[in-house]
Amino acid sequence: MRIGDIMSEKETCWIFSYGSILPMVIVVLVLFGGFYFLSTIEQPVINVSEEAPPEHTIDVSATANDYVNPDLLVLQLRVESEGTTAKDSQSSAAEKTNAVKRALNGLGIKDDKIKTMSYSVSKVQESHYICKNESSQTDCYWDYVTKGYKTTHVLKVEVENLAIGGDVVDSAITAGATSVDSISFTLKPATMDRVKNELLQRAASTARSKAQSIAAGAGVTLGKASRITESYTYYPVYRNVMYESSGAPQPQSTELYGGEIEVVATITASFKIE
Repeated sequence: MRIGDIMSEKETCWIFSYGSILPMVIVVLVLFGGFYFLSTIEQPVINVSEEAPPEHTIDVSATANDYVNPDLLVLQLRVESEGTTAKDSQSSAAEKTNAVKRALNGLGIKDDKIKTMSYSVSKVQESHYICKNESSQTDCYWDYVTKGYKTTHVLKVEVENLAIGGDVVDSAITAGATSVDSISFTLKPATMDRVKNELLQRAASTARSKAQSIAAGAGVTLGKASRITESYTYYPVYRNVMYESSGAPQPQSTELYGGEIEVVATITASFKIE
């Protein structure tokens, strides 16, 4: 074999080997280049925000109450009248109502203290149970017959002079009121506001004192209030007398007796811990 032939075979072998490696090199370069390309792309940054921790507070509540004498009397007077027609019953009720108002005015009660609570006109009916076959009590039904009409006018009366409460009842009944549905001893709005504000101040002071005691016991420093809510209740004195007119003069005058009214104020507060 000639040397030239041997060289030709080696060259052929080398060329064959190079041809086999070349695709693998290309694949590696492609993969490496891809990884490099991906690594150079700016990735989005995800910020995970944490919730703010809750405030450290001391939560307390406190109440303050007081018993107050009423300074307002509220009555509900009912005036009723019947007639053969609706117009007749309304006219009669209006006459009685005006008489009641005049009687109240005579006691010093002004018109703006006399207000309508409700007003209605309704049929007055009689019911009869009728059976077409009375022996067997079959084919029975209720039959309603209109006998007339009734007008009802309910008045709300505010009396500031509690001493004349009994006179108001007697005068209203004498003048034509059918009944006194209810009475209540309560407070004027201005009185209620004054009492409520005083009690809220007391309750707020008590709430802060409680919070300070808790802070001292826990070894922390009490800060300012971060939240405060308030509420209040009061309990008027009700007297459901259901005083009805009998048509005969009363043997003696009516006396009304009130009682003390309890007013309660509540404060709920949250104080920061410094």
